[in-house]
Amino acid sequence: MGIVRTWVYAIGAIVTIVLSWYIITPIYYNIKATLDTMIFDNIYGIGKTVYNAIHFYTGNIINFSVIMFVLIIIIWAFMNSQSRERYTGRYRQ
Repeated sequence: MGIVRTWVYAIGAIVTIVLSWYIITPIYYNIKATLDTMIFDNIYGIGKTVYNAIHFYTGNIINFSVIMFVLIIIIWAFMNSQSRERYTGRYRQ
């Protein structure tokens, strides 16, 4: 695969991941706010602690997974663009 094609794919994948993050994050926080107001206002003790921990870690997973995916794509594109291509003078079929 050519260097330009590799980076075009990488940039396209990064844009897609970031746009999907911008779509998923407000939906997650809207669902969390709805659950907070409708169901979990009267929970106390261990239940409330577990509920808060689940939402804390879920928010971290959503945020850090985007960073990890982008870094993995950049590393893949960089490593793929470092490989040498062989030019034979004819097209392979």
